[in-house]
Amino acid sequence: MQTLLWDPVNGIGLNLLRIGIESASGKSVLMGNAAIADGQACKKFSGDACKVWAAPWSPPASMKGNNNVNGNSTNACSASSTSRLNTSSYDAWTTMLAGFPATYKAQSGIDLYALSAQNEPDWNPNYEACCFTGAEMVNFVNVLGPKLAALSPPVKLLAAEPDNWSNFWSGDNYATDILADAKASANVAILATHDYGSTSAGTYGRPAPPASNTHHIWETECTPNPTDALTIATMVYAAFSTGGVNGWHYWWTQSFVPNASSPPDQYYALGNFSKFVHAGYYRVDVSGAAKASGTVPLVVAFSNLSDGTVSIVVVNGGSAQQVSLFVAGTAWPASVTPYVTSASSKLAAGTAITVTAGAFTASLDAKSVTTFVGKP
Repeated sequence: MQTLLWDPVNGIGLNLLRIGIESASGKSVLMGNAAIADGQACKKFSGDACKVWAAPWSPPASMKGNNNVNGNSTNACSASSTSRLNTSSYDAWTTMLAGFPATYKAQSGIDLYALSAQNEPDWNPNYEACCFTGAEMVNFVNVLGPKLAALSPPVKLLAAEPDNWSNFWSGDNYATDILADAKASANVAILATHDYGSTSAGTYGRPAPPASNTHHIWETECTPNPTDALTIATMVYAAFSTGGVNGWHYWWTQSFVPNASSPPDQYYALGNFSKFVHAGYYRVDVSGAAKASGTVPLVVAFSNLSDGTVSIVVVNGGSAQQVSLFVAGTAWPASVTPYVTSASSKLAAGTAITVTAGAFTASLDAKSVTTFVGKP
């Protein structure tokens, strides 16, 4: 399983790992021991490119208004909900969280890259949870941020991971409120959201960040429904093309690849991105491509500015068809190699296609995901 996930040659080369934190015996502890082996495998295959980070589900019951690590089972964080951290416990809970990186390092040998302020602060289920308003989140990160920055090595702060992307820039306004507060904006290194609710699987766009934003944005959890190649590829496409993200996560590895001897199509479709778009790549503009129809190809492109490698991902939700693409600029690849995921292909390399003056034409399989990779 670990080779399938983390190995860039014999697997799909994932390099972001989200692990869970829960509270027990007055400490913040690891939620599930699989995170140790997965973190070690990620580091083994990706080295410094691997980023292991952690998210808490709930403070101790004694620190919450409902005296319970679980939520209130209403699935909504209303203003009257008592499933929230007591203001008087901000210091104690942030101190516990700041102790987690040392705990994980002792267990795994790995330095934690970042720590989230809270998993899904807009969701109030009957499992471990804790509600925050946007304003409460601002106050909380202003206590947590300095404690993480003071660690050796420092740990980045990530926030706010709402369940619904529509609560990120509007609704509960987590990201908007963080950016509006100069101190919170400085304390938070990565703005993050989950991809559920009205902007989940099946749609082609995500709420865009403001043009003035300079923070990294990560999508940090989703479970596509249905879990098929086209759905997951469309979600990744939407997150990058309109959502402005530079990091994307699935939830969770066990449901992503339930049988290591026979990985599902969604595994290969994610590989159309993760094997060919790495740290240091930039998304480049695409013009003339459809963005709102499953029968017209969806196109998102990336480039490694250091060596000129181009990776163009095309999601074809319709019948087999031809597509003509043009790579702008002066340093064109001499050829591109297609890597195809479809009913008959599992991320398989096709025959190289000649690029002439930046242009090439290719055939797309029906209901497929194809990544064209070329280097000048």
